[in-house]
Amino acid sequence: MFCPAAVTMTPPSRNSSEDLAGLLAHKEATTGLALVDQFRDMLAGAKSHELRKNYGDSRARHAGTIIIKTIGDYARSSGNLPLQHLLARFTGAEEEPAPALRKSASAPLAPQKERDYGSIASIVARFDKPVGSAVLGKYRRRWLDYPPRSASSGYRNRMEEVLAGMVQDGVLRALKTRTGAAVYEPGPQFDKYQGR
Repeated sequence: MFCPAAVTMTPPSRNSSEDLAGLLAHKEATTGLALVDQFRDMLAGAKSHELRKNYGDSRARHAGTIIIKTIGDYARSSGNLPLQHLLARFTGAEEEPAPALRKSASAPLAPQKERDYGSIASIVARFDKPVGSAVLGKYRRRWLDYPPRSASSGYRNRMEEVLAGMVQDGVLRALKTRTGAAVYEPGPQFDKYQGR
C-alpha cells in the first residue's frame, strides 16, 4: 500500500528520475495505466486522494503499486540511497538497505539547508565560469515552482531563497553582468558544501 501523502522531500536526481520514467513508460504499454504521469505527480507531492481523483481509485492504487515496486527494484539494483529513502517515504516504512550499504544508510541526513546548498554547489562546480539563474533553473527546474521554505522570506520561489542564503553565508558570490543579470561563482565557504 503506498502513501504519497507523506512525501515532502527533495526529488531524486534528474538522471534517476528520468531512468525511472523510462522504466515506467515501458510498463505503460502493457498495463494501460498512466504510470509516468502518476509518478511525476507523486514526486510533486500529490496526496493519495488527489491521485485517486485524477486517475480513478482502482487505477491509481494499481499504478501506485507498480510505481513503488519499480522504484524499489531500481533503488536496490543501483544502490541509490536517496531513492531508498524516497521509497520509504512513499510506503510509510523504512526499507531495509542492502547489506553493503547498511552503514551509510544509518548516517543521519544532512539538514535541509545543507542539502539545498550542496545541490546548488554541485551545479556551480561543473562550470569554469560564473553561472546564471537560467543555467541553475535548467538543472533545478522544479525549484522555480517550489515555494520558498520560509513563507515570510519575501522570495518568489525556492531557487531565489536558496541563492540569497548562499550569498549571505559566503558560499556563493553574486556578480552582475554588463546587462545587469546576476551570476554566481564560488565564495569563501563554497568547499564546505561541495560533494554534499
